[in-house]
Amino acid sequence: MKGVIFNLFERVVSDEVGTQVWSQIVDGSGVRSAYDDDGTYSHEELLDLVRETAIALSKTTDETLVWFGRRSIPLLAGLFPTLFAGPTSTVPFVMSLNGTVHPEVRRRFPDAYVPTFDMEQAATNTLIIGYSSYRDLCRFAEGMLLGTADLFGEDATVEHFHCQRNGDPRCVMLLHVLSPDRPT
Repeated sequence: MKGVIFNLFERVVSDEVGTQVWSQIVDGSGVRSAYDDDGTYSHEELLDLVRETAIALSKTTDETLVWFGRRSIPLLAGLFPTLFAGPTSTVPFVMSLNGTVHPEVRRRFPDAYVPTFDMEQAATNTLIIGYSSYRDLCRFAEGMLLGTADLFGEDATVEHFHCQRNGDPRCVMLLHVLSPDRPT
């Protein structure tokens, strides 16, 4: 996992609870305190930080991952504006992950691992999304979907029907977007 994600996590958590609590989270998790954006680190370190953060926020680990994913999107859009420059709404942006966003991530970070997504558009504003990753960070991906809708000024729901963590071969989520100007 690239260090930029760890640094985003630090920023999101510090913005929520302050730098002193962030330091306590780092100490409690037993992981390093600094990450190079271009560096590659074990996703287990992120999960250690997430578990400690969940305690500090009085959330479950899954809730914390969704929260982090959702809060990270505006920061990612600020760091990498070209990744968000094309589509102007959630469904087209999500549909561009495999063809535009992930190739650009691999260009910027050649050794980056990105999860596999397969998508089927069930309706104009609804996607069935398959997610596969050895990291099992589907709840983080779920939060990023919600954060993408927030970024585009849309309301969205994500239903998680199948999950790799429950022994399913992949996660399957239903993303339903309600735009302010478009009915469901």
